[in-house]
Amino acid sequence: MNRSLLLAVGIASLLGAGAGAGPAAAGGDTGTAAYQFLNLGGSTRIDAMAGAGTAMASGSDALFLNPSLLAGTRGRDVSLSYVTWMPDVQTGTLGAVLPLAGRSAAGVAVRSLTVGDFGNVPGEAEVGQSDLAVSAAYGRALGPFDGGVGLRWIRSSVGEEDASGWSADAGLTYRIVEGWRLSGAIRNMGPSFPYGDGPDEELPTRAAAGLGATLGELRVDSEVLWENGPEWGAVVGAEYGIRERLFLRSGALFGTDADDAMDPWTAGIGIRVKAGWELDYSFRNGIFDASHRLGVRWAPDRSPDDSDGTMVRSPREHYLNVANQAIDQGLASFPRDGGDTVVVRCTAAHEAAKTVTAAVADRLRGWGLVVETRDPAPTASGIDPETEAPAAAPEPEREGVHPVLEVEIRSSKHEILRRTRARWVGPVSVERRSTVDLGFRLLRPGEDSPAWTGAGAAEDTETVAAARVPKSSSYPQPGAPLASGKRKLHPLVEPAIVGGIVAGLALIFFSNRDVGE
Repeated sequence: MNRSLLLAVGIASLLGAGAGAGPAAAGGDTGTAAYQFLNLGGSTRIDAMAGAGTAMASGSDALFLNPSLLAGTRGRDVSLSYVTWMPDVQTGTLGAVLPLAGRSAAGVAVRSLTVGDFGNVPGEAEVGQSDLAVSAAYGRALGPFDGGVGLRWIRSSVGEEDASGWSADAGLTYRIVEGWRLSGAIRNMGPSFPYGDGPDEELPTRAAAGLGATLGELRVDSEVLWENGPEWGAVVGAEYGIRERLFLRSGALFGTDADDAMDPWTAGIGIRVKAGWELDYSFRNGIFDASHRLGVRWAPDRSPDDSDGTMVRSPREHYLNVANQAIDQGLASFPRDGGDTVVVRCTAAHEAAKTVTAAVADRLRGWGLVVETRDPAPTASGIDPETEAPAAAPEPEREGVHPVLEVEIRSSKHEILRRTRARWVGPVSVERRSTVDLGFRLLRPGEDSPAWTGAGAAEDTETVAAARVPKSSSYPQPGAPLASGKRKLHPLVEPAIVGGIVAGLALIFFSNRDVGE
């Protein structure tokens, strides 16, 4: 059995555990646990970030790292990765996730490793290796937390000796603020099982705790790792998106032995070639040969933000919701049998006149009335305050023909009260308020006094993520800080990028010195 175990450990070490083997594949202590192919990383995206993803993996990536992150899946997600390392070593992964009701999701994953005839013990015959793991996982939101569990069937063959068993994963994520997560996961928990008639072999159980952050277009994941046998280690990975079309990725392992067969740093790129399709590539250098992993992802429902999926209303939608409340209150006692046609107009020019007039007309039409709308009298300057164009002259009154419902806009506002960041590190949020106060009077042909009067007022204040507020096509136009419609970078983004570049160059320099030796 020693030969078989050494072979399995040797292959995992040579691959550097793809991305994410961390300390488990790197020290002289490696080998205290078998079935090391379980730590060969996940998708190409995660591989490019050195396996970091316990706190920031998404979609099918979560199947390999932390099942609690499945709860954040917004749509279907399928990923496939494949790498051929040296002539006879091939490994790949396949993952698929489907969102379910109640902010939950489930998925399945397959991981495989095949090795041609290989020998690392002098005097013994060469043998091949074939490993396969099939898993299923489920994640669900639990208040401010996300929880998830996974179960995996394992089969491994080394030469003529076979082994099969199972393992389980569990994870928990705390959503600090939008874009910031604190996560923990335990992977490959389960009983020991043997190759053939040999002794029981332990699983490479691993525990990881990480902090993930989204700073503008930069996503960073840093975590500490522990595996039964090797020493503690750490991994840091980052991804920077450019217009959600191009993704630059890199990562590094810390606390691992410098004489490993693979460099501790990784790099990669992702390209969204068309809606729903992404091609990924990752690179990892080594003594014998470099590792190049290719991947493809299909995620037609992917959302670029890290939100909880709740739709945010545009300024116009927020305002109209309040205006309709005021209209419903003001027209609660409106006489609906006063004729088959009603003319609706505002009493004076106002920037909200067209919006309010249209909303009142829609409400009356919903009651089965025939409605005509008229513009209010032009301002003294002759300029329409909403379009900033010369106002058209009002249509002549149709005395003795139709009743007129006049709407007085006493107050109409949509204002940004303040901008803030939750717990200082969260994305920019804005507190906005819409206020509408309306007066109504119904004038019948030939009558001097109003036949009916009414009034209604409403107000609503809410705090929303500024970057997720859609633009309005007309009144009310958003005021600062939403007028530009652009996502502003967090103040920590620039120093984080500069620090990452400096650290990356230092890692590349020192790791290449070790490999060269």
